[in-house]
Amino acid sequence: MFHKDMFSDIVVCDTEFSTQFVGDPQQPLCVCAYGIRSGRKIRYWVQGKGRFAPPFFLTQPDILFVAFRAEAELSTFIALDWPLPRFVLDMYYLHRRMTNGYPGEQGLTGCAKYHNLPIPYTVEKKHTIQQRASIGGYFSIDEQNE
Repeated sequence: MFHKDMFSDIVVCDTEFSTQFVGDPQQPLCVCAYGIRSGRKIRYWVQGKGRFAPPFFLTQPDILFVAFRAEAELSTFIALDWPLPRFVLDMYYLHRRMTNGYPGEQGLTGCAKYHNLPIPYTVEKKHTIQQRASIGGYFSIDEQNE
């Protein structure tokens, strides 16, 4: 059994990536993460910029990695040749179990809204980002800093 006190940090992460065709390997665009305990934030815009060293949360063994549909983030890490986190909590499956039949948005933003968690963008903004990313869309410096 796991307990939150066994982790030095709890890191929430989201990535954006593109794929040309279903089943193709991901082309990572961006990795964003926030350490809830440490307050550390990262935002790596990796598209076409070569290799990056793995972020702190992938190099420390006592960190709980939290994501929504974690297979996307883990696939991004594989594409970047980064190690995978030791402990992973995928909020998608927990949210679906709690809200089976709930008539609301079932994506990341819907999950945050349902649980009264802050999120820095609207459902529409997240969908716009995902659509542009999925086709390898370019993000300006201003957009990267939003």
